[in-house]
Amino acid sequence: MQEALEAVTAQAGMLTENFGRDIPLIGLRANPFLFSVAELLCGRLLLEHATVAERKLAGTAPEHPDRAFYRGKIASARFYINTIVPQLFSRKRMMEIQDTSALEMGHDEF
Repeated sequence: MQEALEAVTAQAGMLTENFGRDIPLIGLRANPFLFSVAELLCGRLLLEHATVAERKLAGTAPEHPDRAFYRGKIASARFYINTIVPQLFSRKRMMEIQDTSALEMGHDEF
């Protein structure tokens, strides 16, 4: 999650570096940035939930019915962080490319 935070921070920097000089590029970068922020925040919340669940699990009797709930919290956080959060790294790479071809098309090319 630390690497994800660093990637989103870099995306924020790429977005703000164009304020006042390349407004259309900001428009192309805004949506991917917002997706990355959302995935980072959800991953962080799930990680917090999993941390609490891990502590609760350690103090819960083996036959307690809440154990399945705690294991589910841990598994869902692991899944999200391993399969969803990494998508923001590819969005960061995409933003670094600065492809403006969508803006360079004429109206008749749609």
